[in-house]
Order: sequence, then C-alpha cells, then structure tokens
Amino acid sequence: MELRTDDGLRLNYQVVGYGQSLIFIHGFGGYQQVWTRQVEYFTSRGYQVVTYDQRNHGSSQFDPNLDSIHRLSRDLQELLALPTINYPILIGHSMGASVIYDFLTRTLTIRWRG
Repeated sequence: MELRTDDGLRLNYQVVGYGQSLIFIHGFGGYQQVWTRQVEYFTSRGYQVVTYDQRNHGSSQFDPNLDSIHRLSRDLQELLALPTINYPILIGHSMGASVIYDFLTRTLTIRWRG
C-alpha cells in the first residue's frame, strides 16, 4: 500500500494481521522486508504488524531534499494517523530507533511528578 505524505512523497507500507499494532522501522540502508520473520511471528500471536520503507529506502519514493531525521519522524507521525493503527508499539533498528526517539521528543510532553 502507499501513503502520500503531507509534502507529496509516496511511502510504501504493509499492514498484516489484526489486534494491537506493532510498528517496525528499519535502519539506514534497510527496507521493510528485513522484518519478515517478525511479521510472521507476531501476526500468529494476535498482533497487527505494520512495516514501511522510509523515504529514500526500498520501494518508497526518493527525496533529494532530505536533510534531517525530523522529516522521517514526521513520516512516522503520518503513518500512525492511519485509521487501521491500534495503540501502536514502536520498534526500531539503528536509525529506526533514532526516528522513534525524535518522534517522541517532538510530539509528546512528559510530566514528572516529584
């Protein structure tokens, strides 16, 4: 399937199964097929598994103007807005973990009680 981002780029993604969503994010130079075994394992245990190719990777469109991880975390935010996503758990490898960290620091407010 394809997601059209707010800047007009096409991202290729896959949704398999039903239940709580696990979002798998590949690292630099990777692509969504690196998660094939995880897709099979977790869907057989009642999860919905979502994988996608980040821009400039795999089957997603190339962006010659990509200059920061902030755009990649914005793409993640747009993916999470899909109506099929249910209480997502984010799982990232290498650069994928950095995208998650950037997404969380830019979109969540954490309150500490003392």
